[in-house]
Amino acid sequence: QGRPVSWEEGIESIHSGSHLEAPSVFVTPELDGWVLVASSAYFDVVSDAEPDRLRRFVGDTAAQLRTEVQFFATHRVVEGHAWAMADARGIRRAYFYLGEVDECLLDVGEKTRAEEALKCFAPGSTTVPDESTVMQIARAWSVDPTELAERFPQVAPGYLGTIARATSGDAEIET
Repeated sequence: QGRPVSWEEGIESIHSGSHLEAPSVFVTPELDGWVLVASSAYFDVVSDAEPDRLRRFVGDTAAQLRTEVQFFATHRVVEGHAWAMADARGIRRAYFYLGEVDECLLDVGEKTRAEEALKCFAPGSTTVPDESTVMQIARAWSVDPTELAERFPQVAPGYLGTIARATSGDAEIET
């Protein structure tokens, strides 16, 4: 069952929770029209052997919710960095770079203005996406999760729950 928690507690819980059985998920209240869902388990969406899973996950979620959905993930150990955007009609943009193999594993849709403004997408650049790239894109598209406390100092608590693993390997949120 989900329970109300501050985002400090919510973020701490998703980073310290078990990744094997039921990883934590933190859901914020509405922030500038957005609801953020954070879990370290969501990197699994992009880190498996099938990079196109990101496109399906974000596209299917947007279609089911009938609204725009954005996805951001970063993993410091493997230097994996991903972002995606979809609406009820389907995926508009999805990108996944895995530094561990120095390869772009997914690049779907037109680059957004936010991406084009970054060094890693400049013609001839040897710069690769990193965690700050993901946060810059999140800030340009909607809300930078690293700035929540500064931008929203008096926000209501969010909810902490767990993610149940379905037998198909897809994640379902239990709150």
